[in-house]
Amino acid sequence: MQTITIPKPATIINSAAKFIFIVVGAVLFNLLFWEEKMALNAALFFLYAVGGILYFYPGVFASKKVRWLLLASVISLSMVVFHNTLLSQISLAVSVLLLAAYSQYLHNSILYAGASILQSFLFFVPAFISSLQQVFFLKKRKPGVGKMIRLAIFPLLIAGIFLIVYLMANKVFADVLETAALKIEWFVNHLVRWVEPQRLLFLLLGLLISGGLLVRHIKAPLETVELRKSDDLQRVRRKRKGSSITADLRQFFLGKLATGTNALKNEYKAGLLCLVLLNGLLLMVNATDVLYVWFGFSYKPDINWPTFVHEGAGLLVLSILLAMLLVLFFFRGNLNFFSKNRWLRALAYVWIAQNAVLAISVCIRNMYYIQHMGLAYKRVGLFVYVLLVLIGLITIVIKIQKRKTAYYLWRVNALAAFVILLVSSCIDWDVAIARYNISKKDSIQSDIWFLVRMNDHVLPLLQQNKAWICSLVPTAISKDINRDTRFPPDKCEMIDVRIKAFLENEKSYSWLSWNWADENARKQLQTTIR
Repeated sequence: MQTITIPKPATIINSAAKFIFIVVGAVLFNLLFWEEKMALNAALFFLYAVGGILYFYPGVFASKKVRWLLLASVISLSMVVFHNTLLSQISLAVSVLLLAAYSQYLHNSILYAGASILQSFLFFVPAFISSLQQVFFLKKRKPGVGKMIRLAIFPLLIAGIFLIVYLMANKVFADVLETAALKIEWFVNHLVRWVEPQRLLFLLLGLLISGGLLVRHIKAPLETVELRKSDDLQRVRRKRKGSSITADLRQFFLGKLATGTNALKNEYKAGLLCLVLLNGLLLMVNATDVLYVWFGFSYKPDINWPTFVHEGAGLLVLSILLAMLLVLFFFRGNLNFFSKNRWLRALAYVWIAQNAVLAISVCIRNMYYIQHMGLAYKRVGLFVYVLLVLIGLITIVIKIQKRKTAYYLWRVNALAAFVILLVSSCIDWDVAIARYNISKKDSIQSDIWFLVRMNDHVLPLLQQNKAWICSLVPTAISKDINRDTRFPPDKCEMIDVRIKAFLENEKSYSWLSWNWADENARKQLQTTIR
């Protein structure tokens, strides 16, 4: 008899318990999230997923990284149930993915851990198909199945005839059986709904999520790659032959000066001249900002605020990228150990400090913008971006001082970005922005269309300040307001329509979608309307 050999998938489901847990997880995901908001249901699925991780990977919670990520996941989950903002949902998804990654793989960097868990998701599909084949298709058929079916035909036929007789003779029995039949019909009707294309795709999504969180990649190639990475630079003898991007760049710009016994000195001189020129250019830019933005700014009604702020932000992006690339290029290897690199290091510190001044200039521009025009998503986001920039600059200083690698920069800055995402998710920014702008309504030029189109949690504030909003004539309508046909063009009518739609939509959700923010908004609106 010919045997069928199935190639081993890159990811394996190595036990029947794990297979069952994944399938049950898919069904649970479908029941919890189908036509519901991500809210209290997320807490139930989180408990199931963490239980699976703990069961299939015992001992992982002894790791400090896993415990910290569990805490981060709980914080994000609390914010989903409390604030229920998109940012909190993203934070929860990232936290849970990293928790699963660090439970299954040995990583130090969030970037490598994230890549490993994405790899698990990618290779889960062939692994699950392989498991199905092993469970349903490769097992030998038990002998005599056809014989048993043939033998059962006659008894079943006789039982059916007597069932009809008993139903006609016993009214109570018929009523009980009818009730049972209605229950079975209800169950079958609900079961048929699962075969609908949308519900079936949603079930497959749940299967992918459950499996991706629990199934480890068998080879874990990124573990091996990261094991070769180090935070600390090591001095290595430069190879005479061979090629790399940095070597090719050095050869292109320095020519023969890039080779020989004085190659390191020549590279040092080139770096010195480069940083002198760049520091001089940035000094002129920063001096202009200090004179005209820090201390010489005067408000003009016709000022183009987006240009005023965004030109500084664009310059900041370009300058920081150049700063990182230059530092990574000149301090990538043996130049860190060059005994006479004192001036190069000093100029690098000055270059980094000037980039920090540039970042502060952007913050000052943004504060002027907020002072006269109020808060908005991008204005808050710009502060977050500047914070990330400043953290990045600090890590570059540490890299130069402590002779760290580029891997260290990516690892620490990725961690900083994750922490900032977690902290930011603890605030309902729509409510915070709306409350600030309304509190400053006498001193800022409010963008009314921006206010009335914020998330549903802002609706009680809009209702409370409806008279003021209706009295204003917007100076400029948002660009996309005419393209959005969901709401009427009048701002007052738009508030009423949104409130009515919100209250109607809340009735369609079950307790699985309960969250404090929506519940609080609903109660306030119902009280106000009464």
